[in-house]
Amino acid sequence: MPSEEKGETTPPASGPAPAAPPSGEASRRLAAVLIALIVVVALIAGAAYILTVGNQQEQPRAEHAVATLAGLNYSTWSGYAVRTWAGGTYTLNVTLNETVPLGETNTTLQVWLGVGRFGRYLALGEAQQAANFTWSFNFTGGSQYKNLEGLWVTLEASPVDYTEGMLVAEGVFGQGVTDPDYAILAPPGGSGPFVEVQGTAHATVNSTVVSLELAATNLTPAANLTYFAWLMNGTKPIAAGELTVNETTGNGTLDATMTYSTEEDVPTITGVVIAVQIAGFTQLDAPGLLVATGTFGSWTTE
Repeated sequence: MPSEEKGETTPPASGPAPAAPPSGEASRRLAAVLIALIVVVALIAGAAYILTVGNQQEQPRAEHAVATLAGLNYSTWSGYAVRTWAGGTYTLNVTLNETVPLGETNTTLQVWLGVGRFGRYLALGEAQQAANFTWSFNFTGGSQYKNLEGLWVTLEASPVDYTEGMLVAEGVFGQGVTDPDYAILAPPGGSGPFVEVQGTAHATVNSTVVSLELAATNLTPAANLTYFAWLMNGTKPIAAGELTVNETTGNGTLDATMTYSTEEDVPTITGVVIAVQIAGFTQLDAPGLLVATGTFGSWTTE
């Protein structure tokens, strides 16, 4: 009987065995890892967005500006006075055309008589703000006034205190005219007491705090009167501070700070003025007699 030949068996190919499908526990772990990665990426993106938006939000206001102050020319202040002596009565009528406005409640003009341009010693009365300032005085038996040639108008505290204030107009009877009983009134020096005033103001806004540093020269000290600096919003006064004036040099300085509740309350600041006012008043609705004005240039971020 023929013998059977056994066939040869081919061994399997070498290499790793196919991976078994993941079990349920492994799938859950993989999903958790993926979710964690997604959360981390989302947190990073959110933080980056917050930082970007935060940087884009408006920062606290911090800016400053500078203004140059120049004294006002009061050459337009002009007027006249007429005196008569008849029937034992001395009469004096004074008119001063005032074209630069005074404050509403804090300035008063007063008339003085004297000898020549010196020795003014008699205050005759006062006048409050008006389109034209006019005075009329009648003195029965006032022969002692007939020879008083000098006439002055001063800025004073109110009521009349007979302490000489700041000279704003002056004249001498008979000078420059043919009538010895007529006087022309004009500012001292032809342009008034403030034309030589110069100064610089530096305003700073830092969030809710407004600061003003001001220095001025050629201020004329006067009894009972005080210089104030006012920040302005257009023609609207915002806040005032009193200058410290050296009576010898006429130099004045101010370093003031104002604090507001919120940044929205901080007003727009466009300019600064110096005004002369009655001493002792710090809360006033309007500046007094304007001395110098300045406009702030462009505001620069600090």
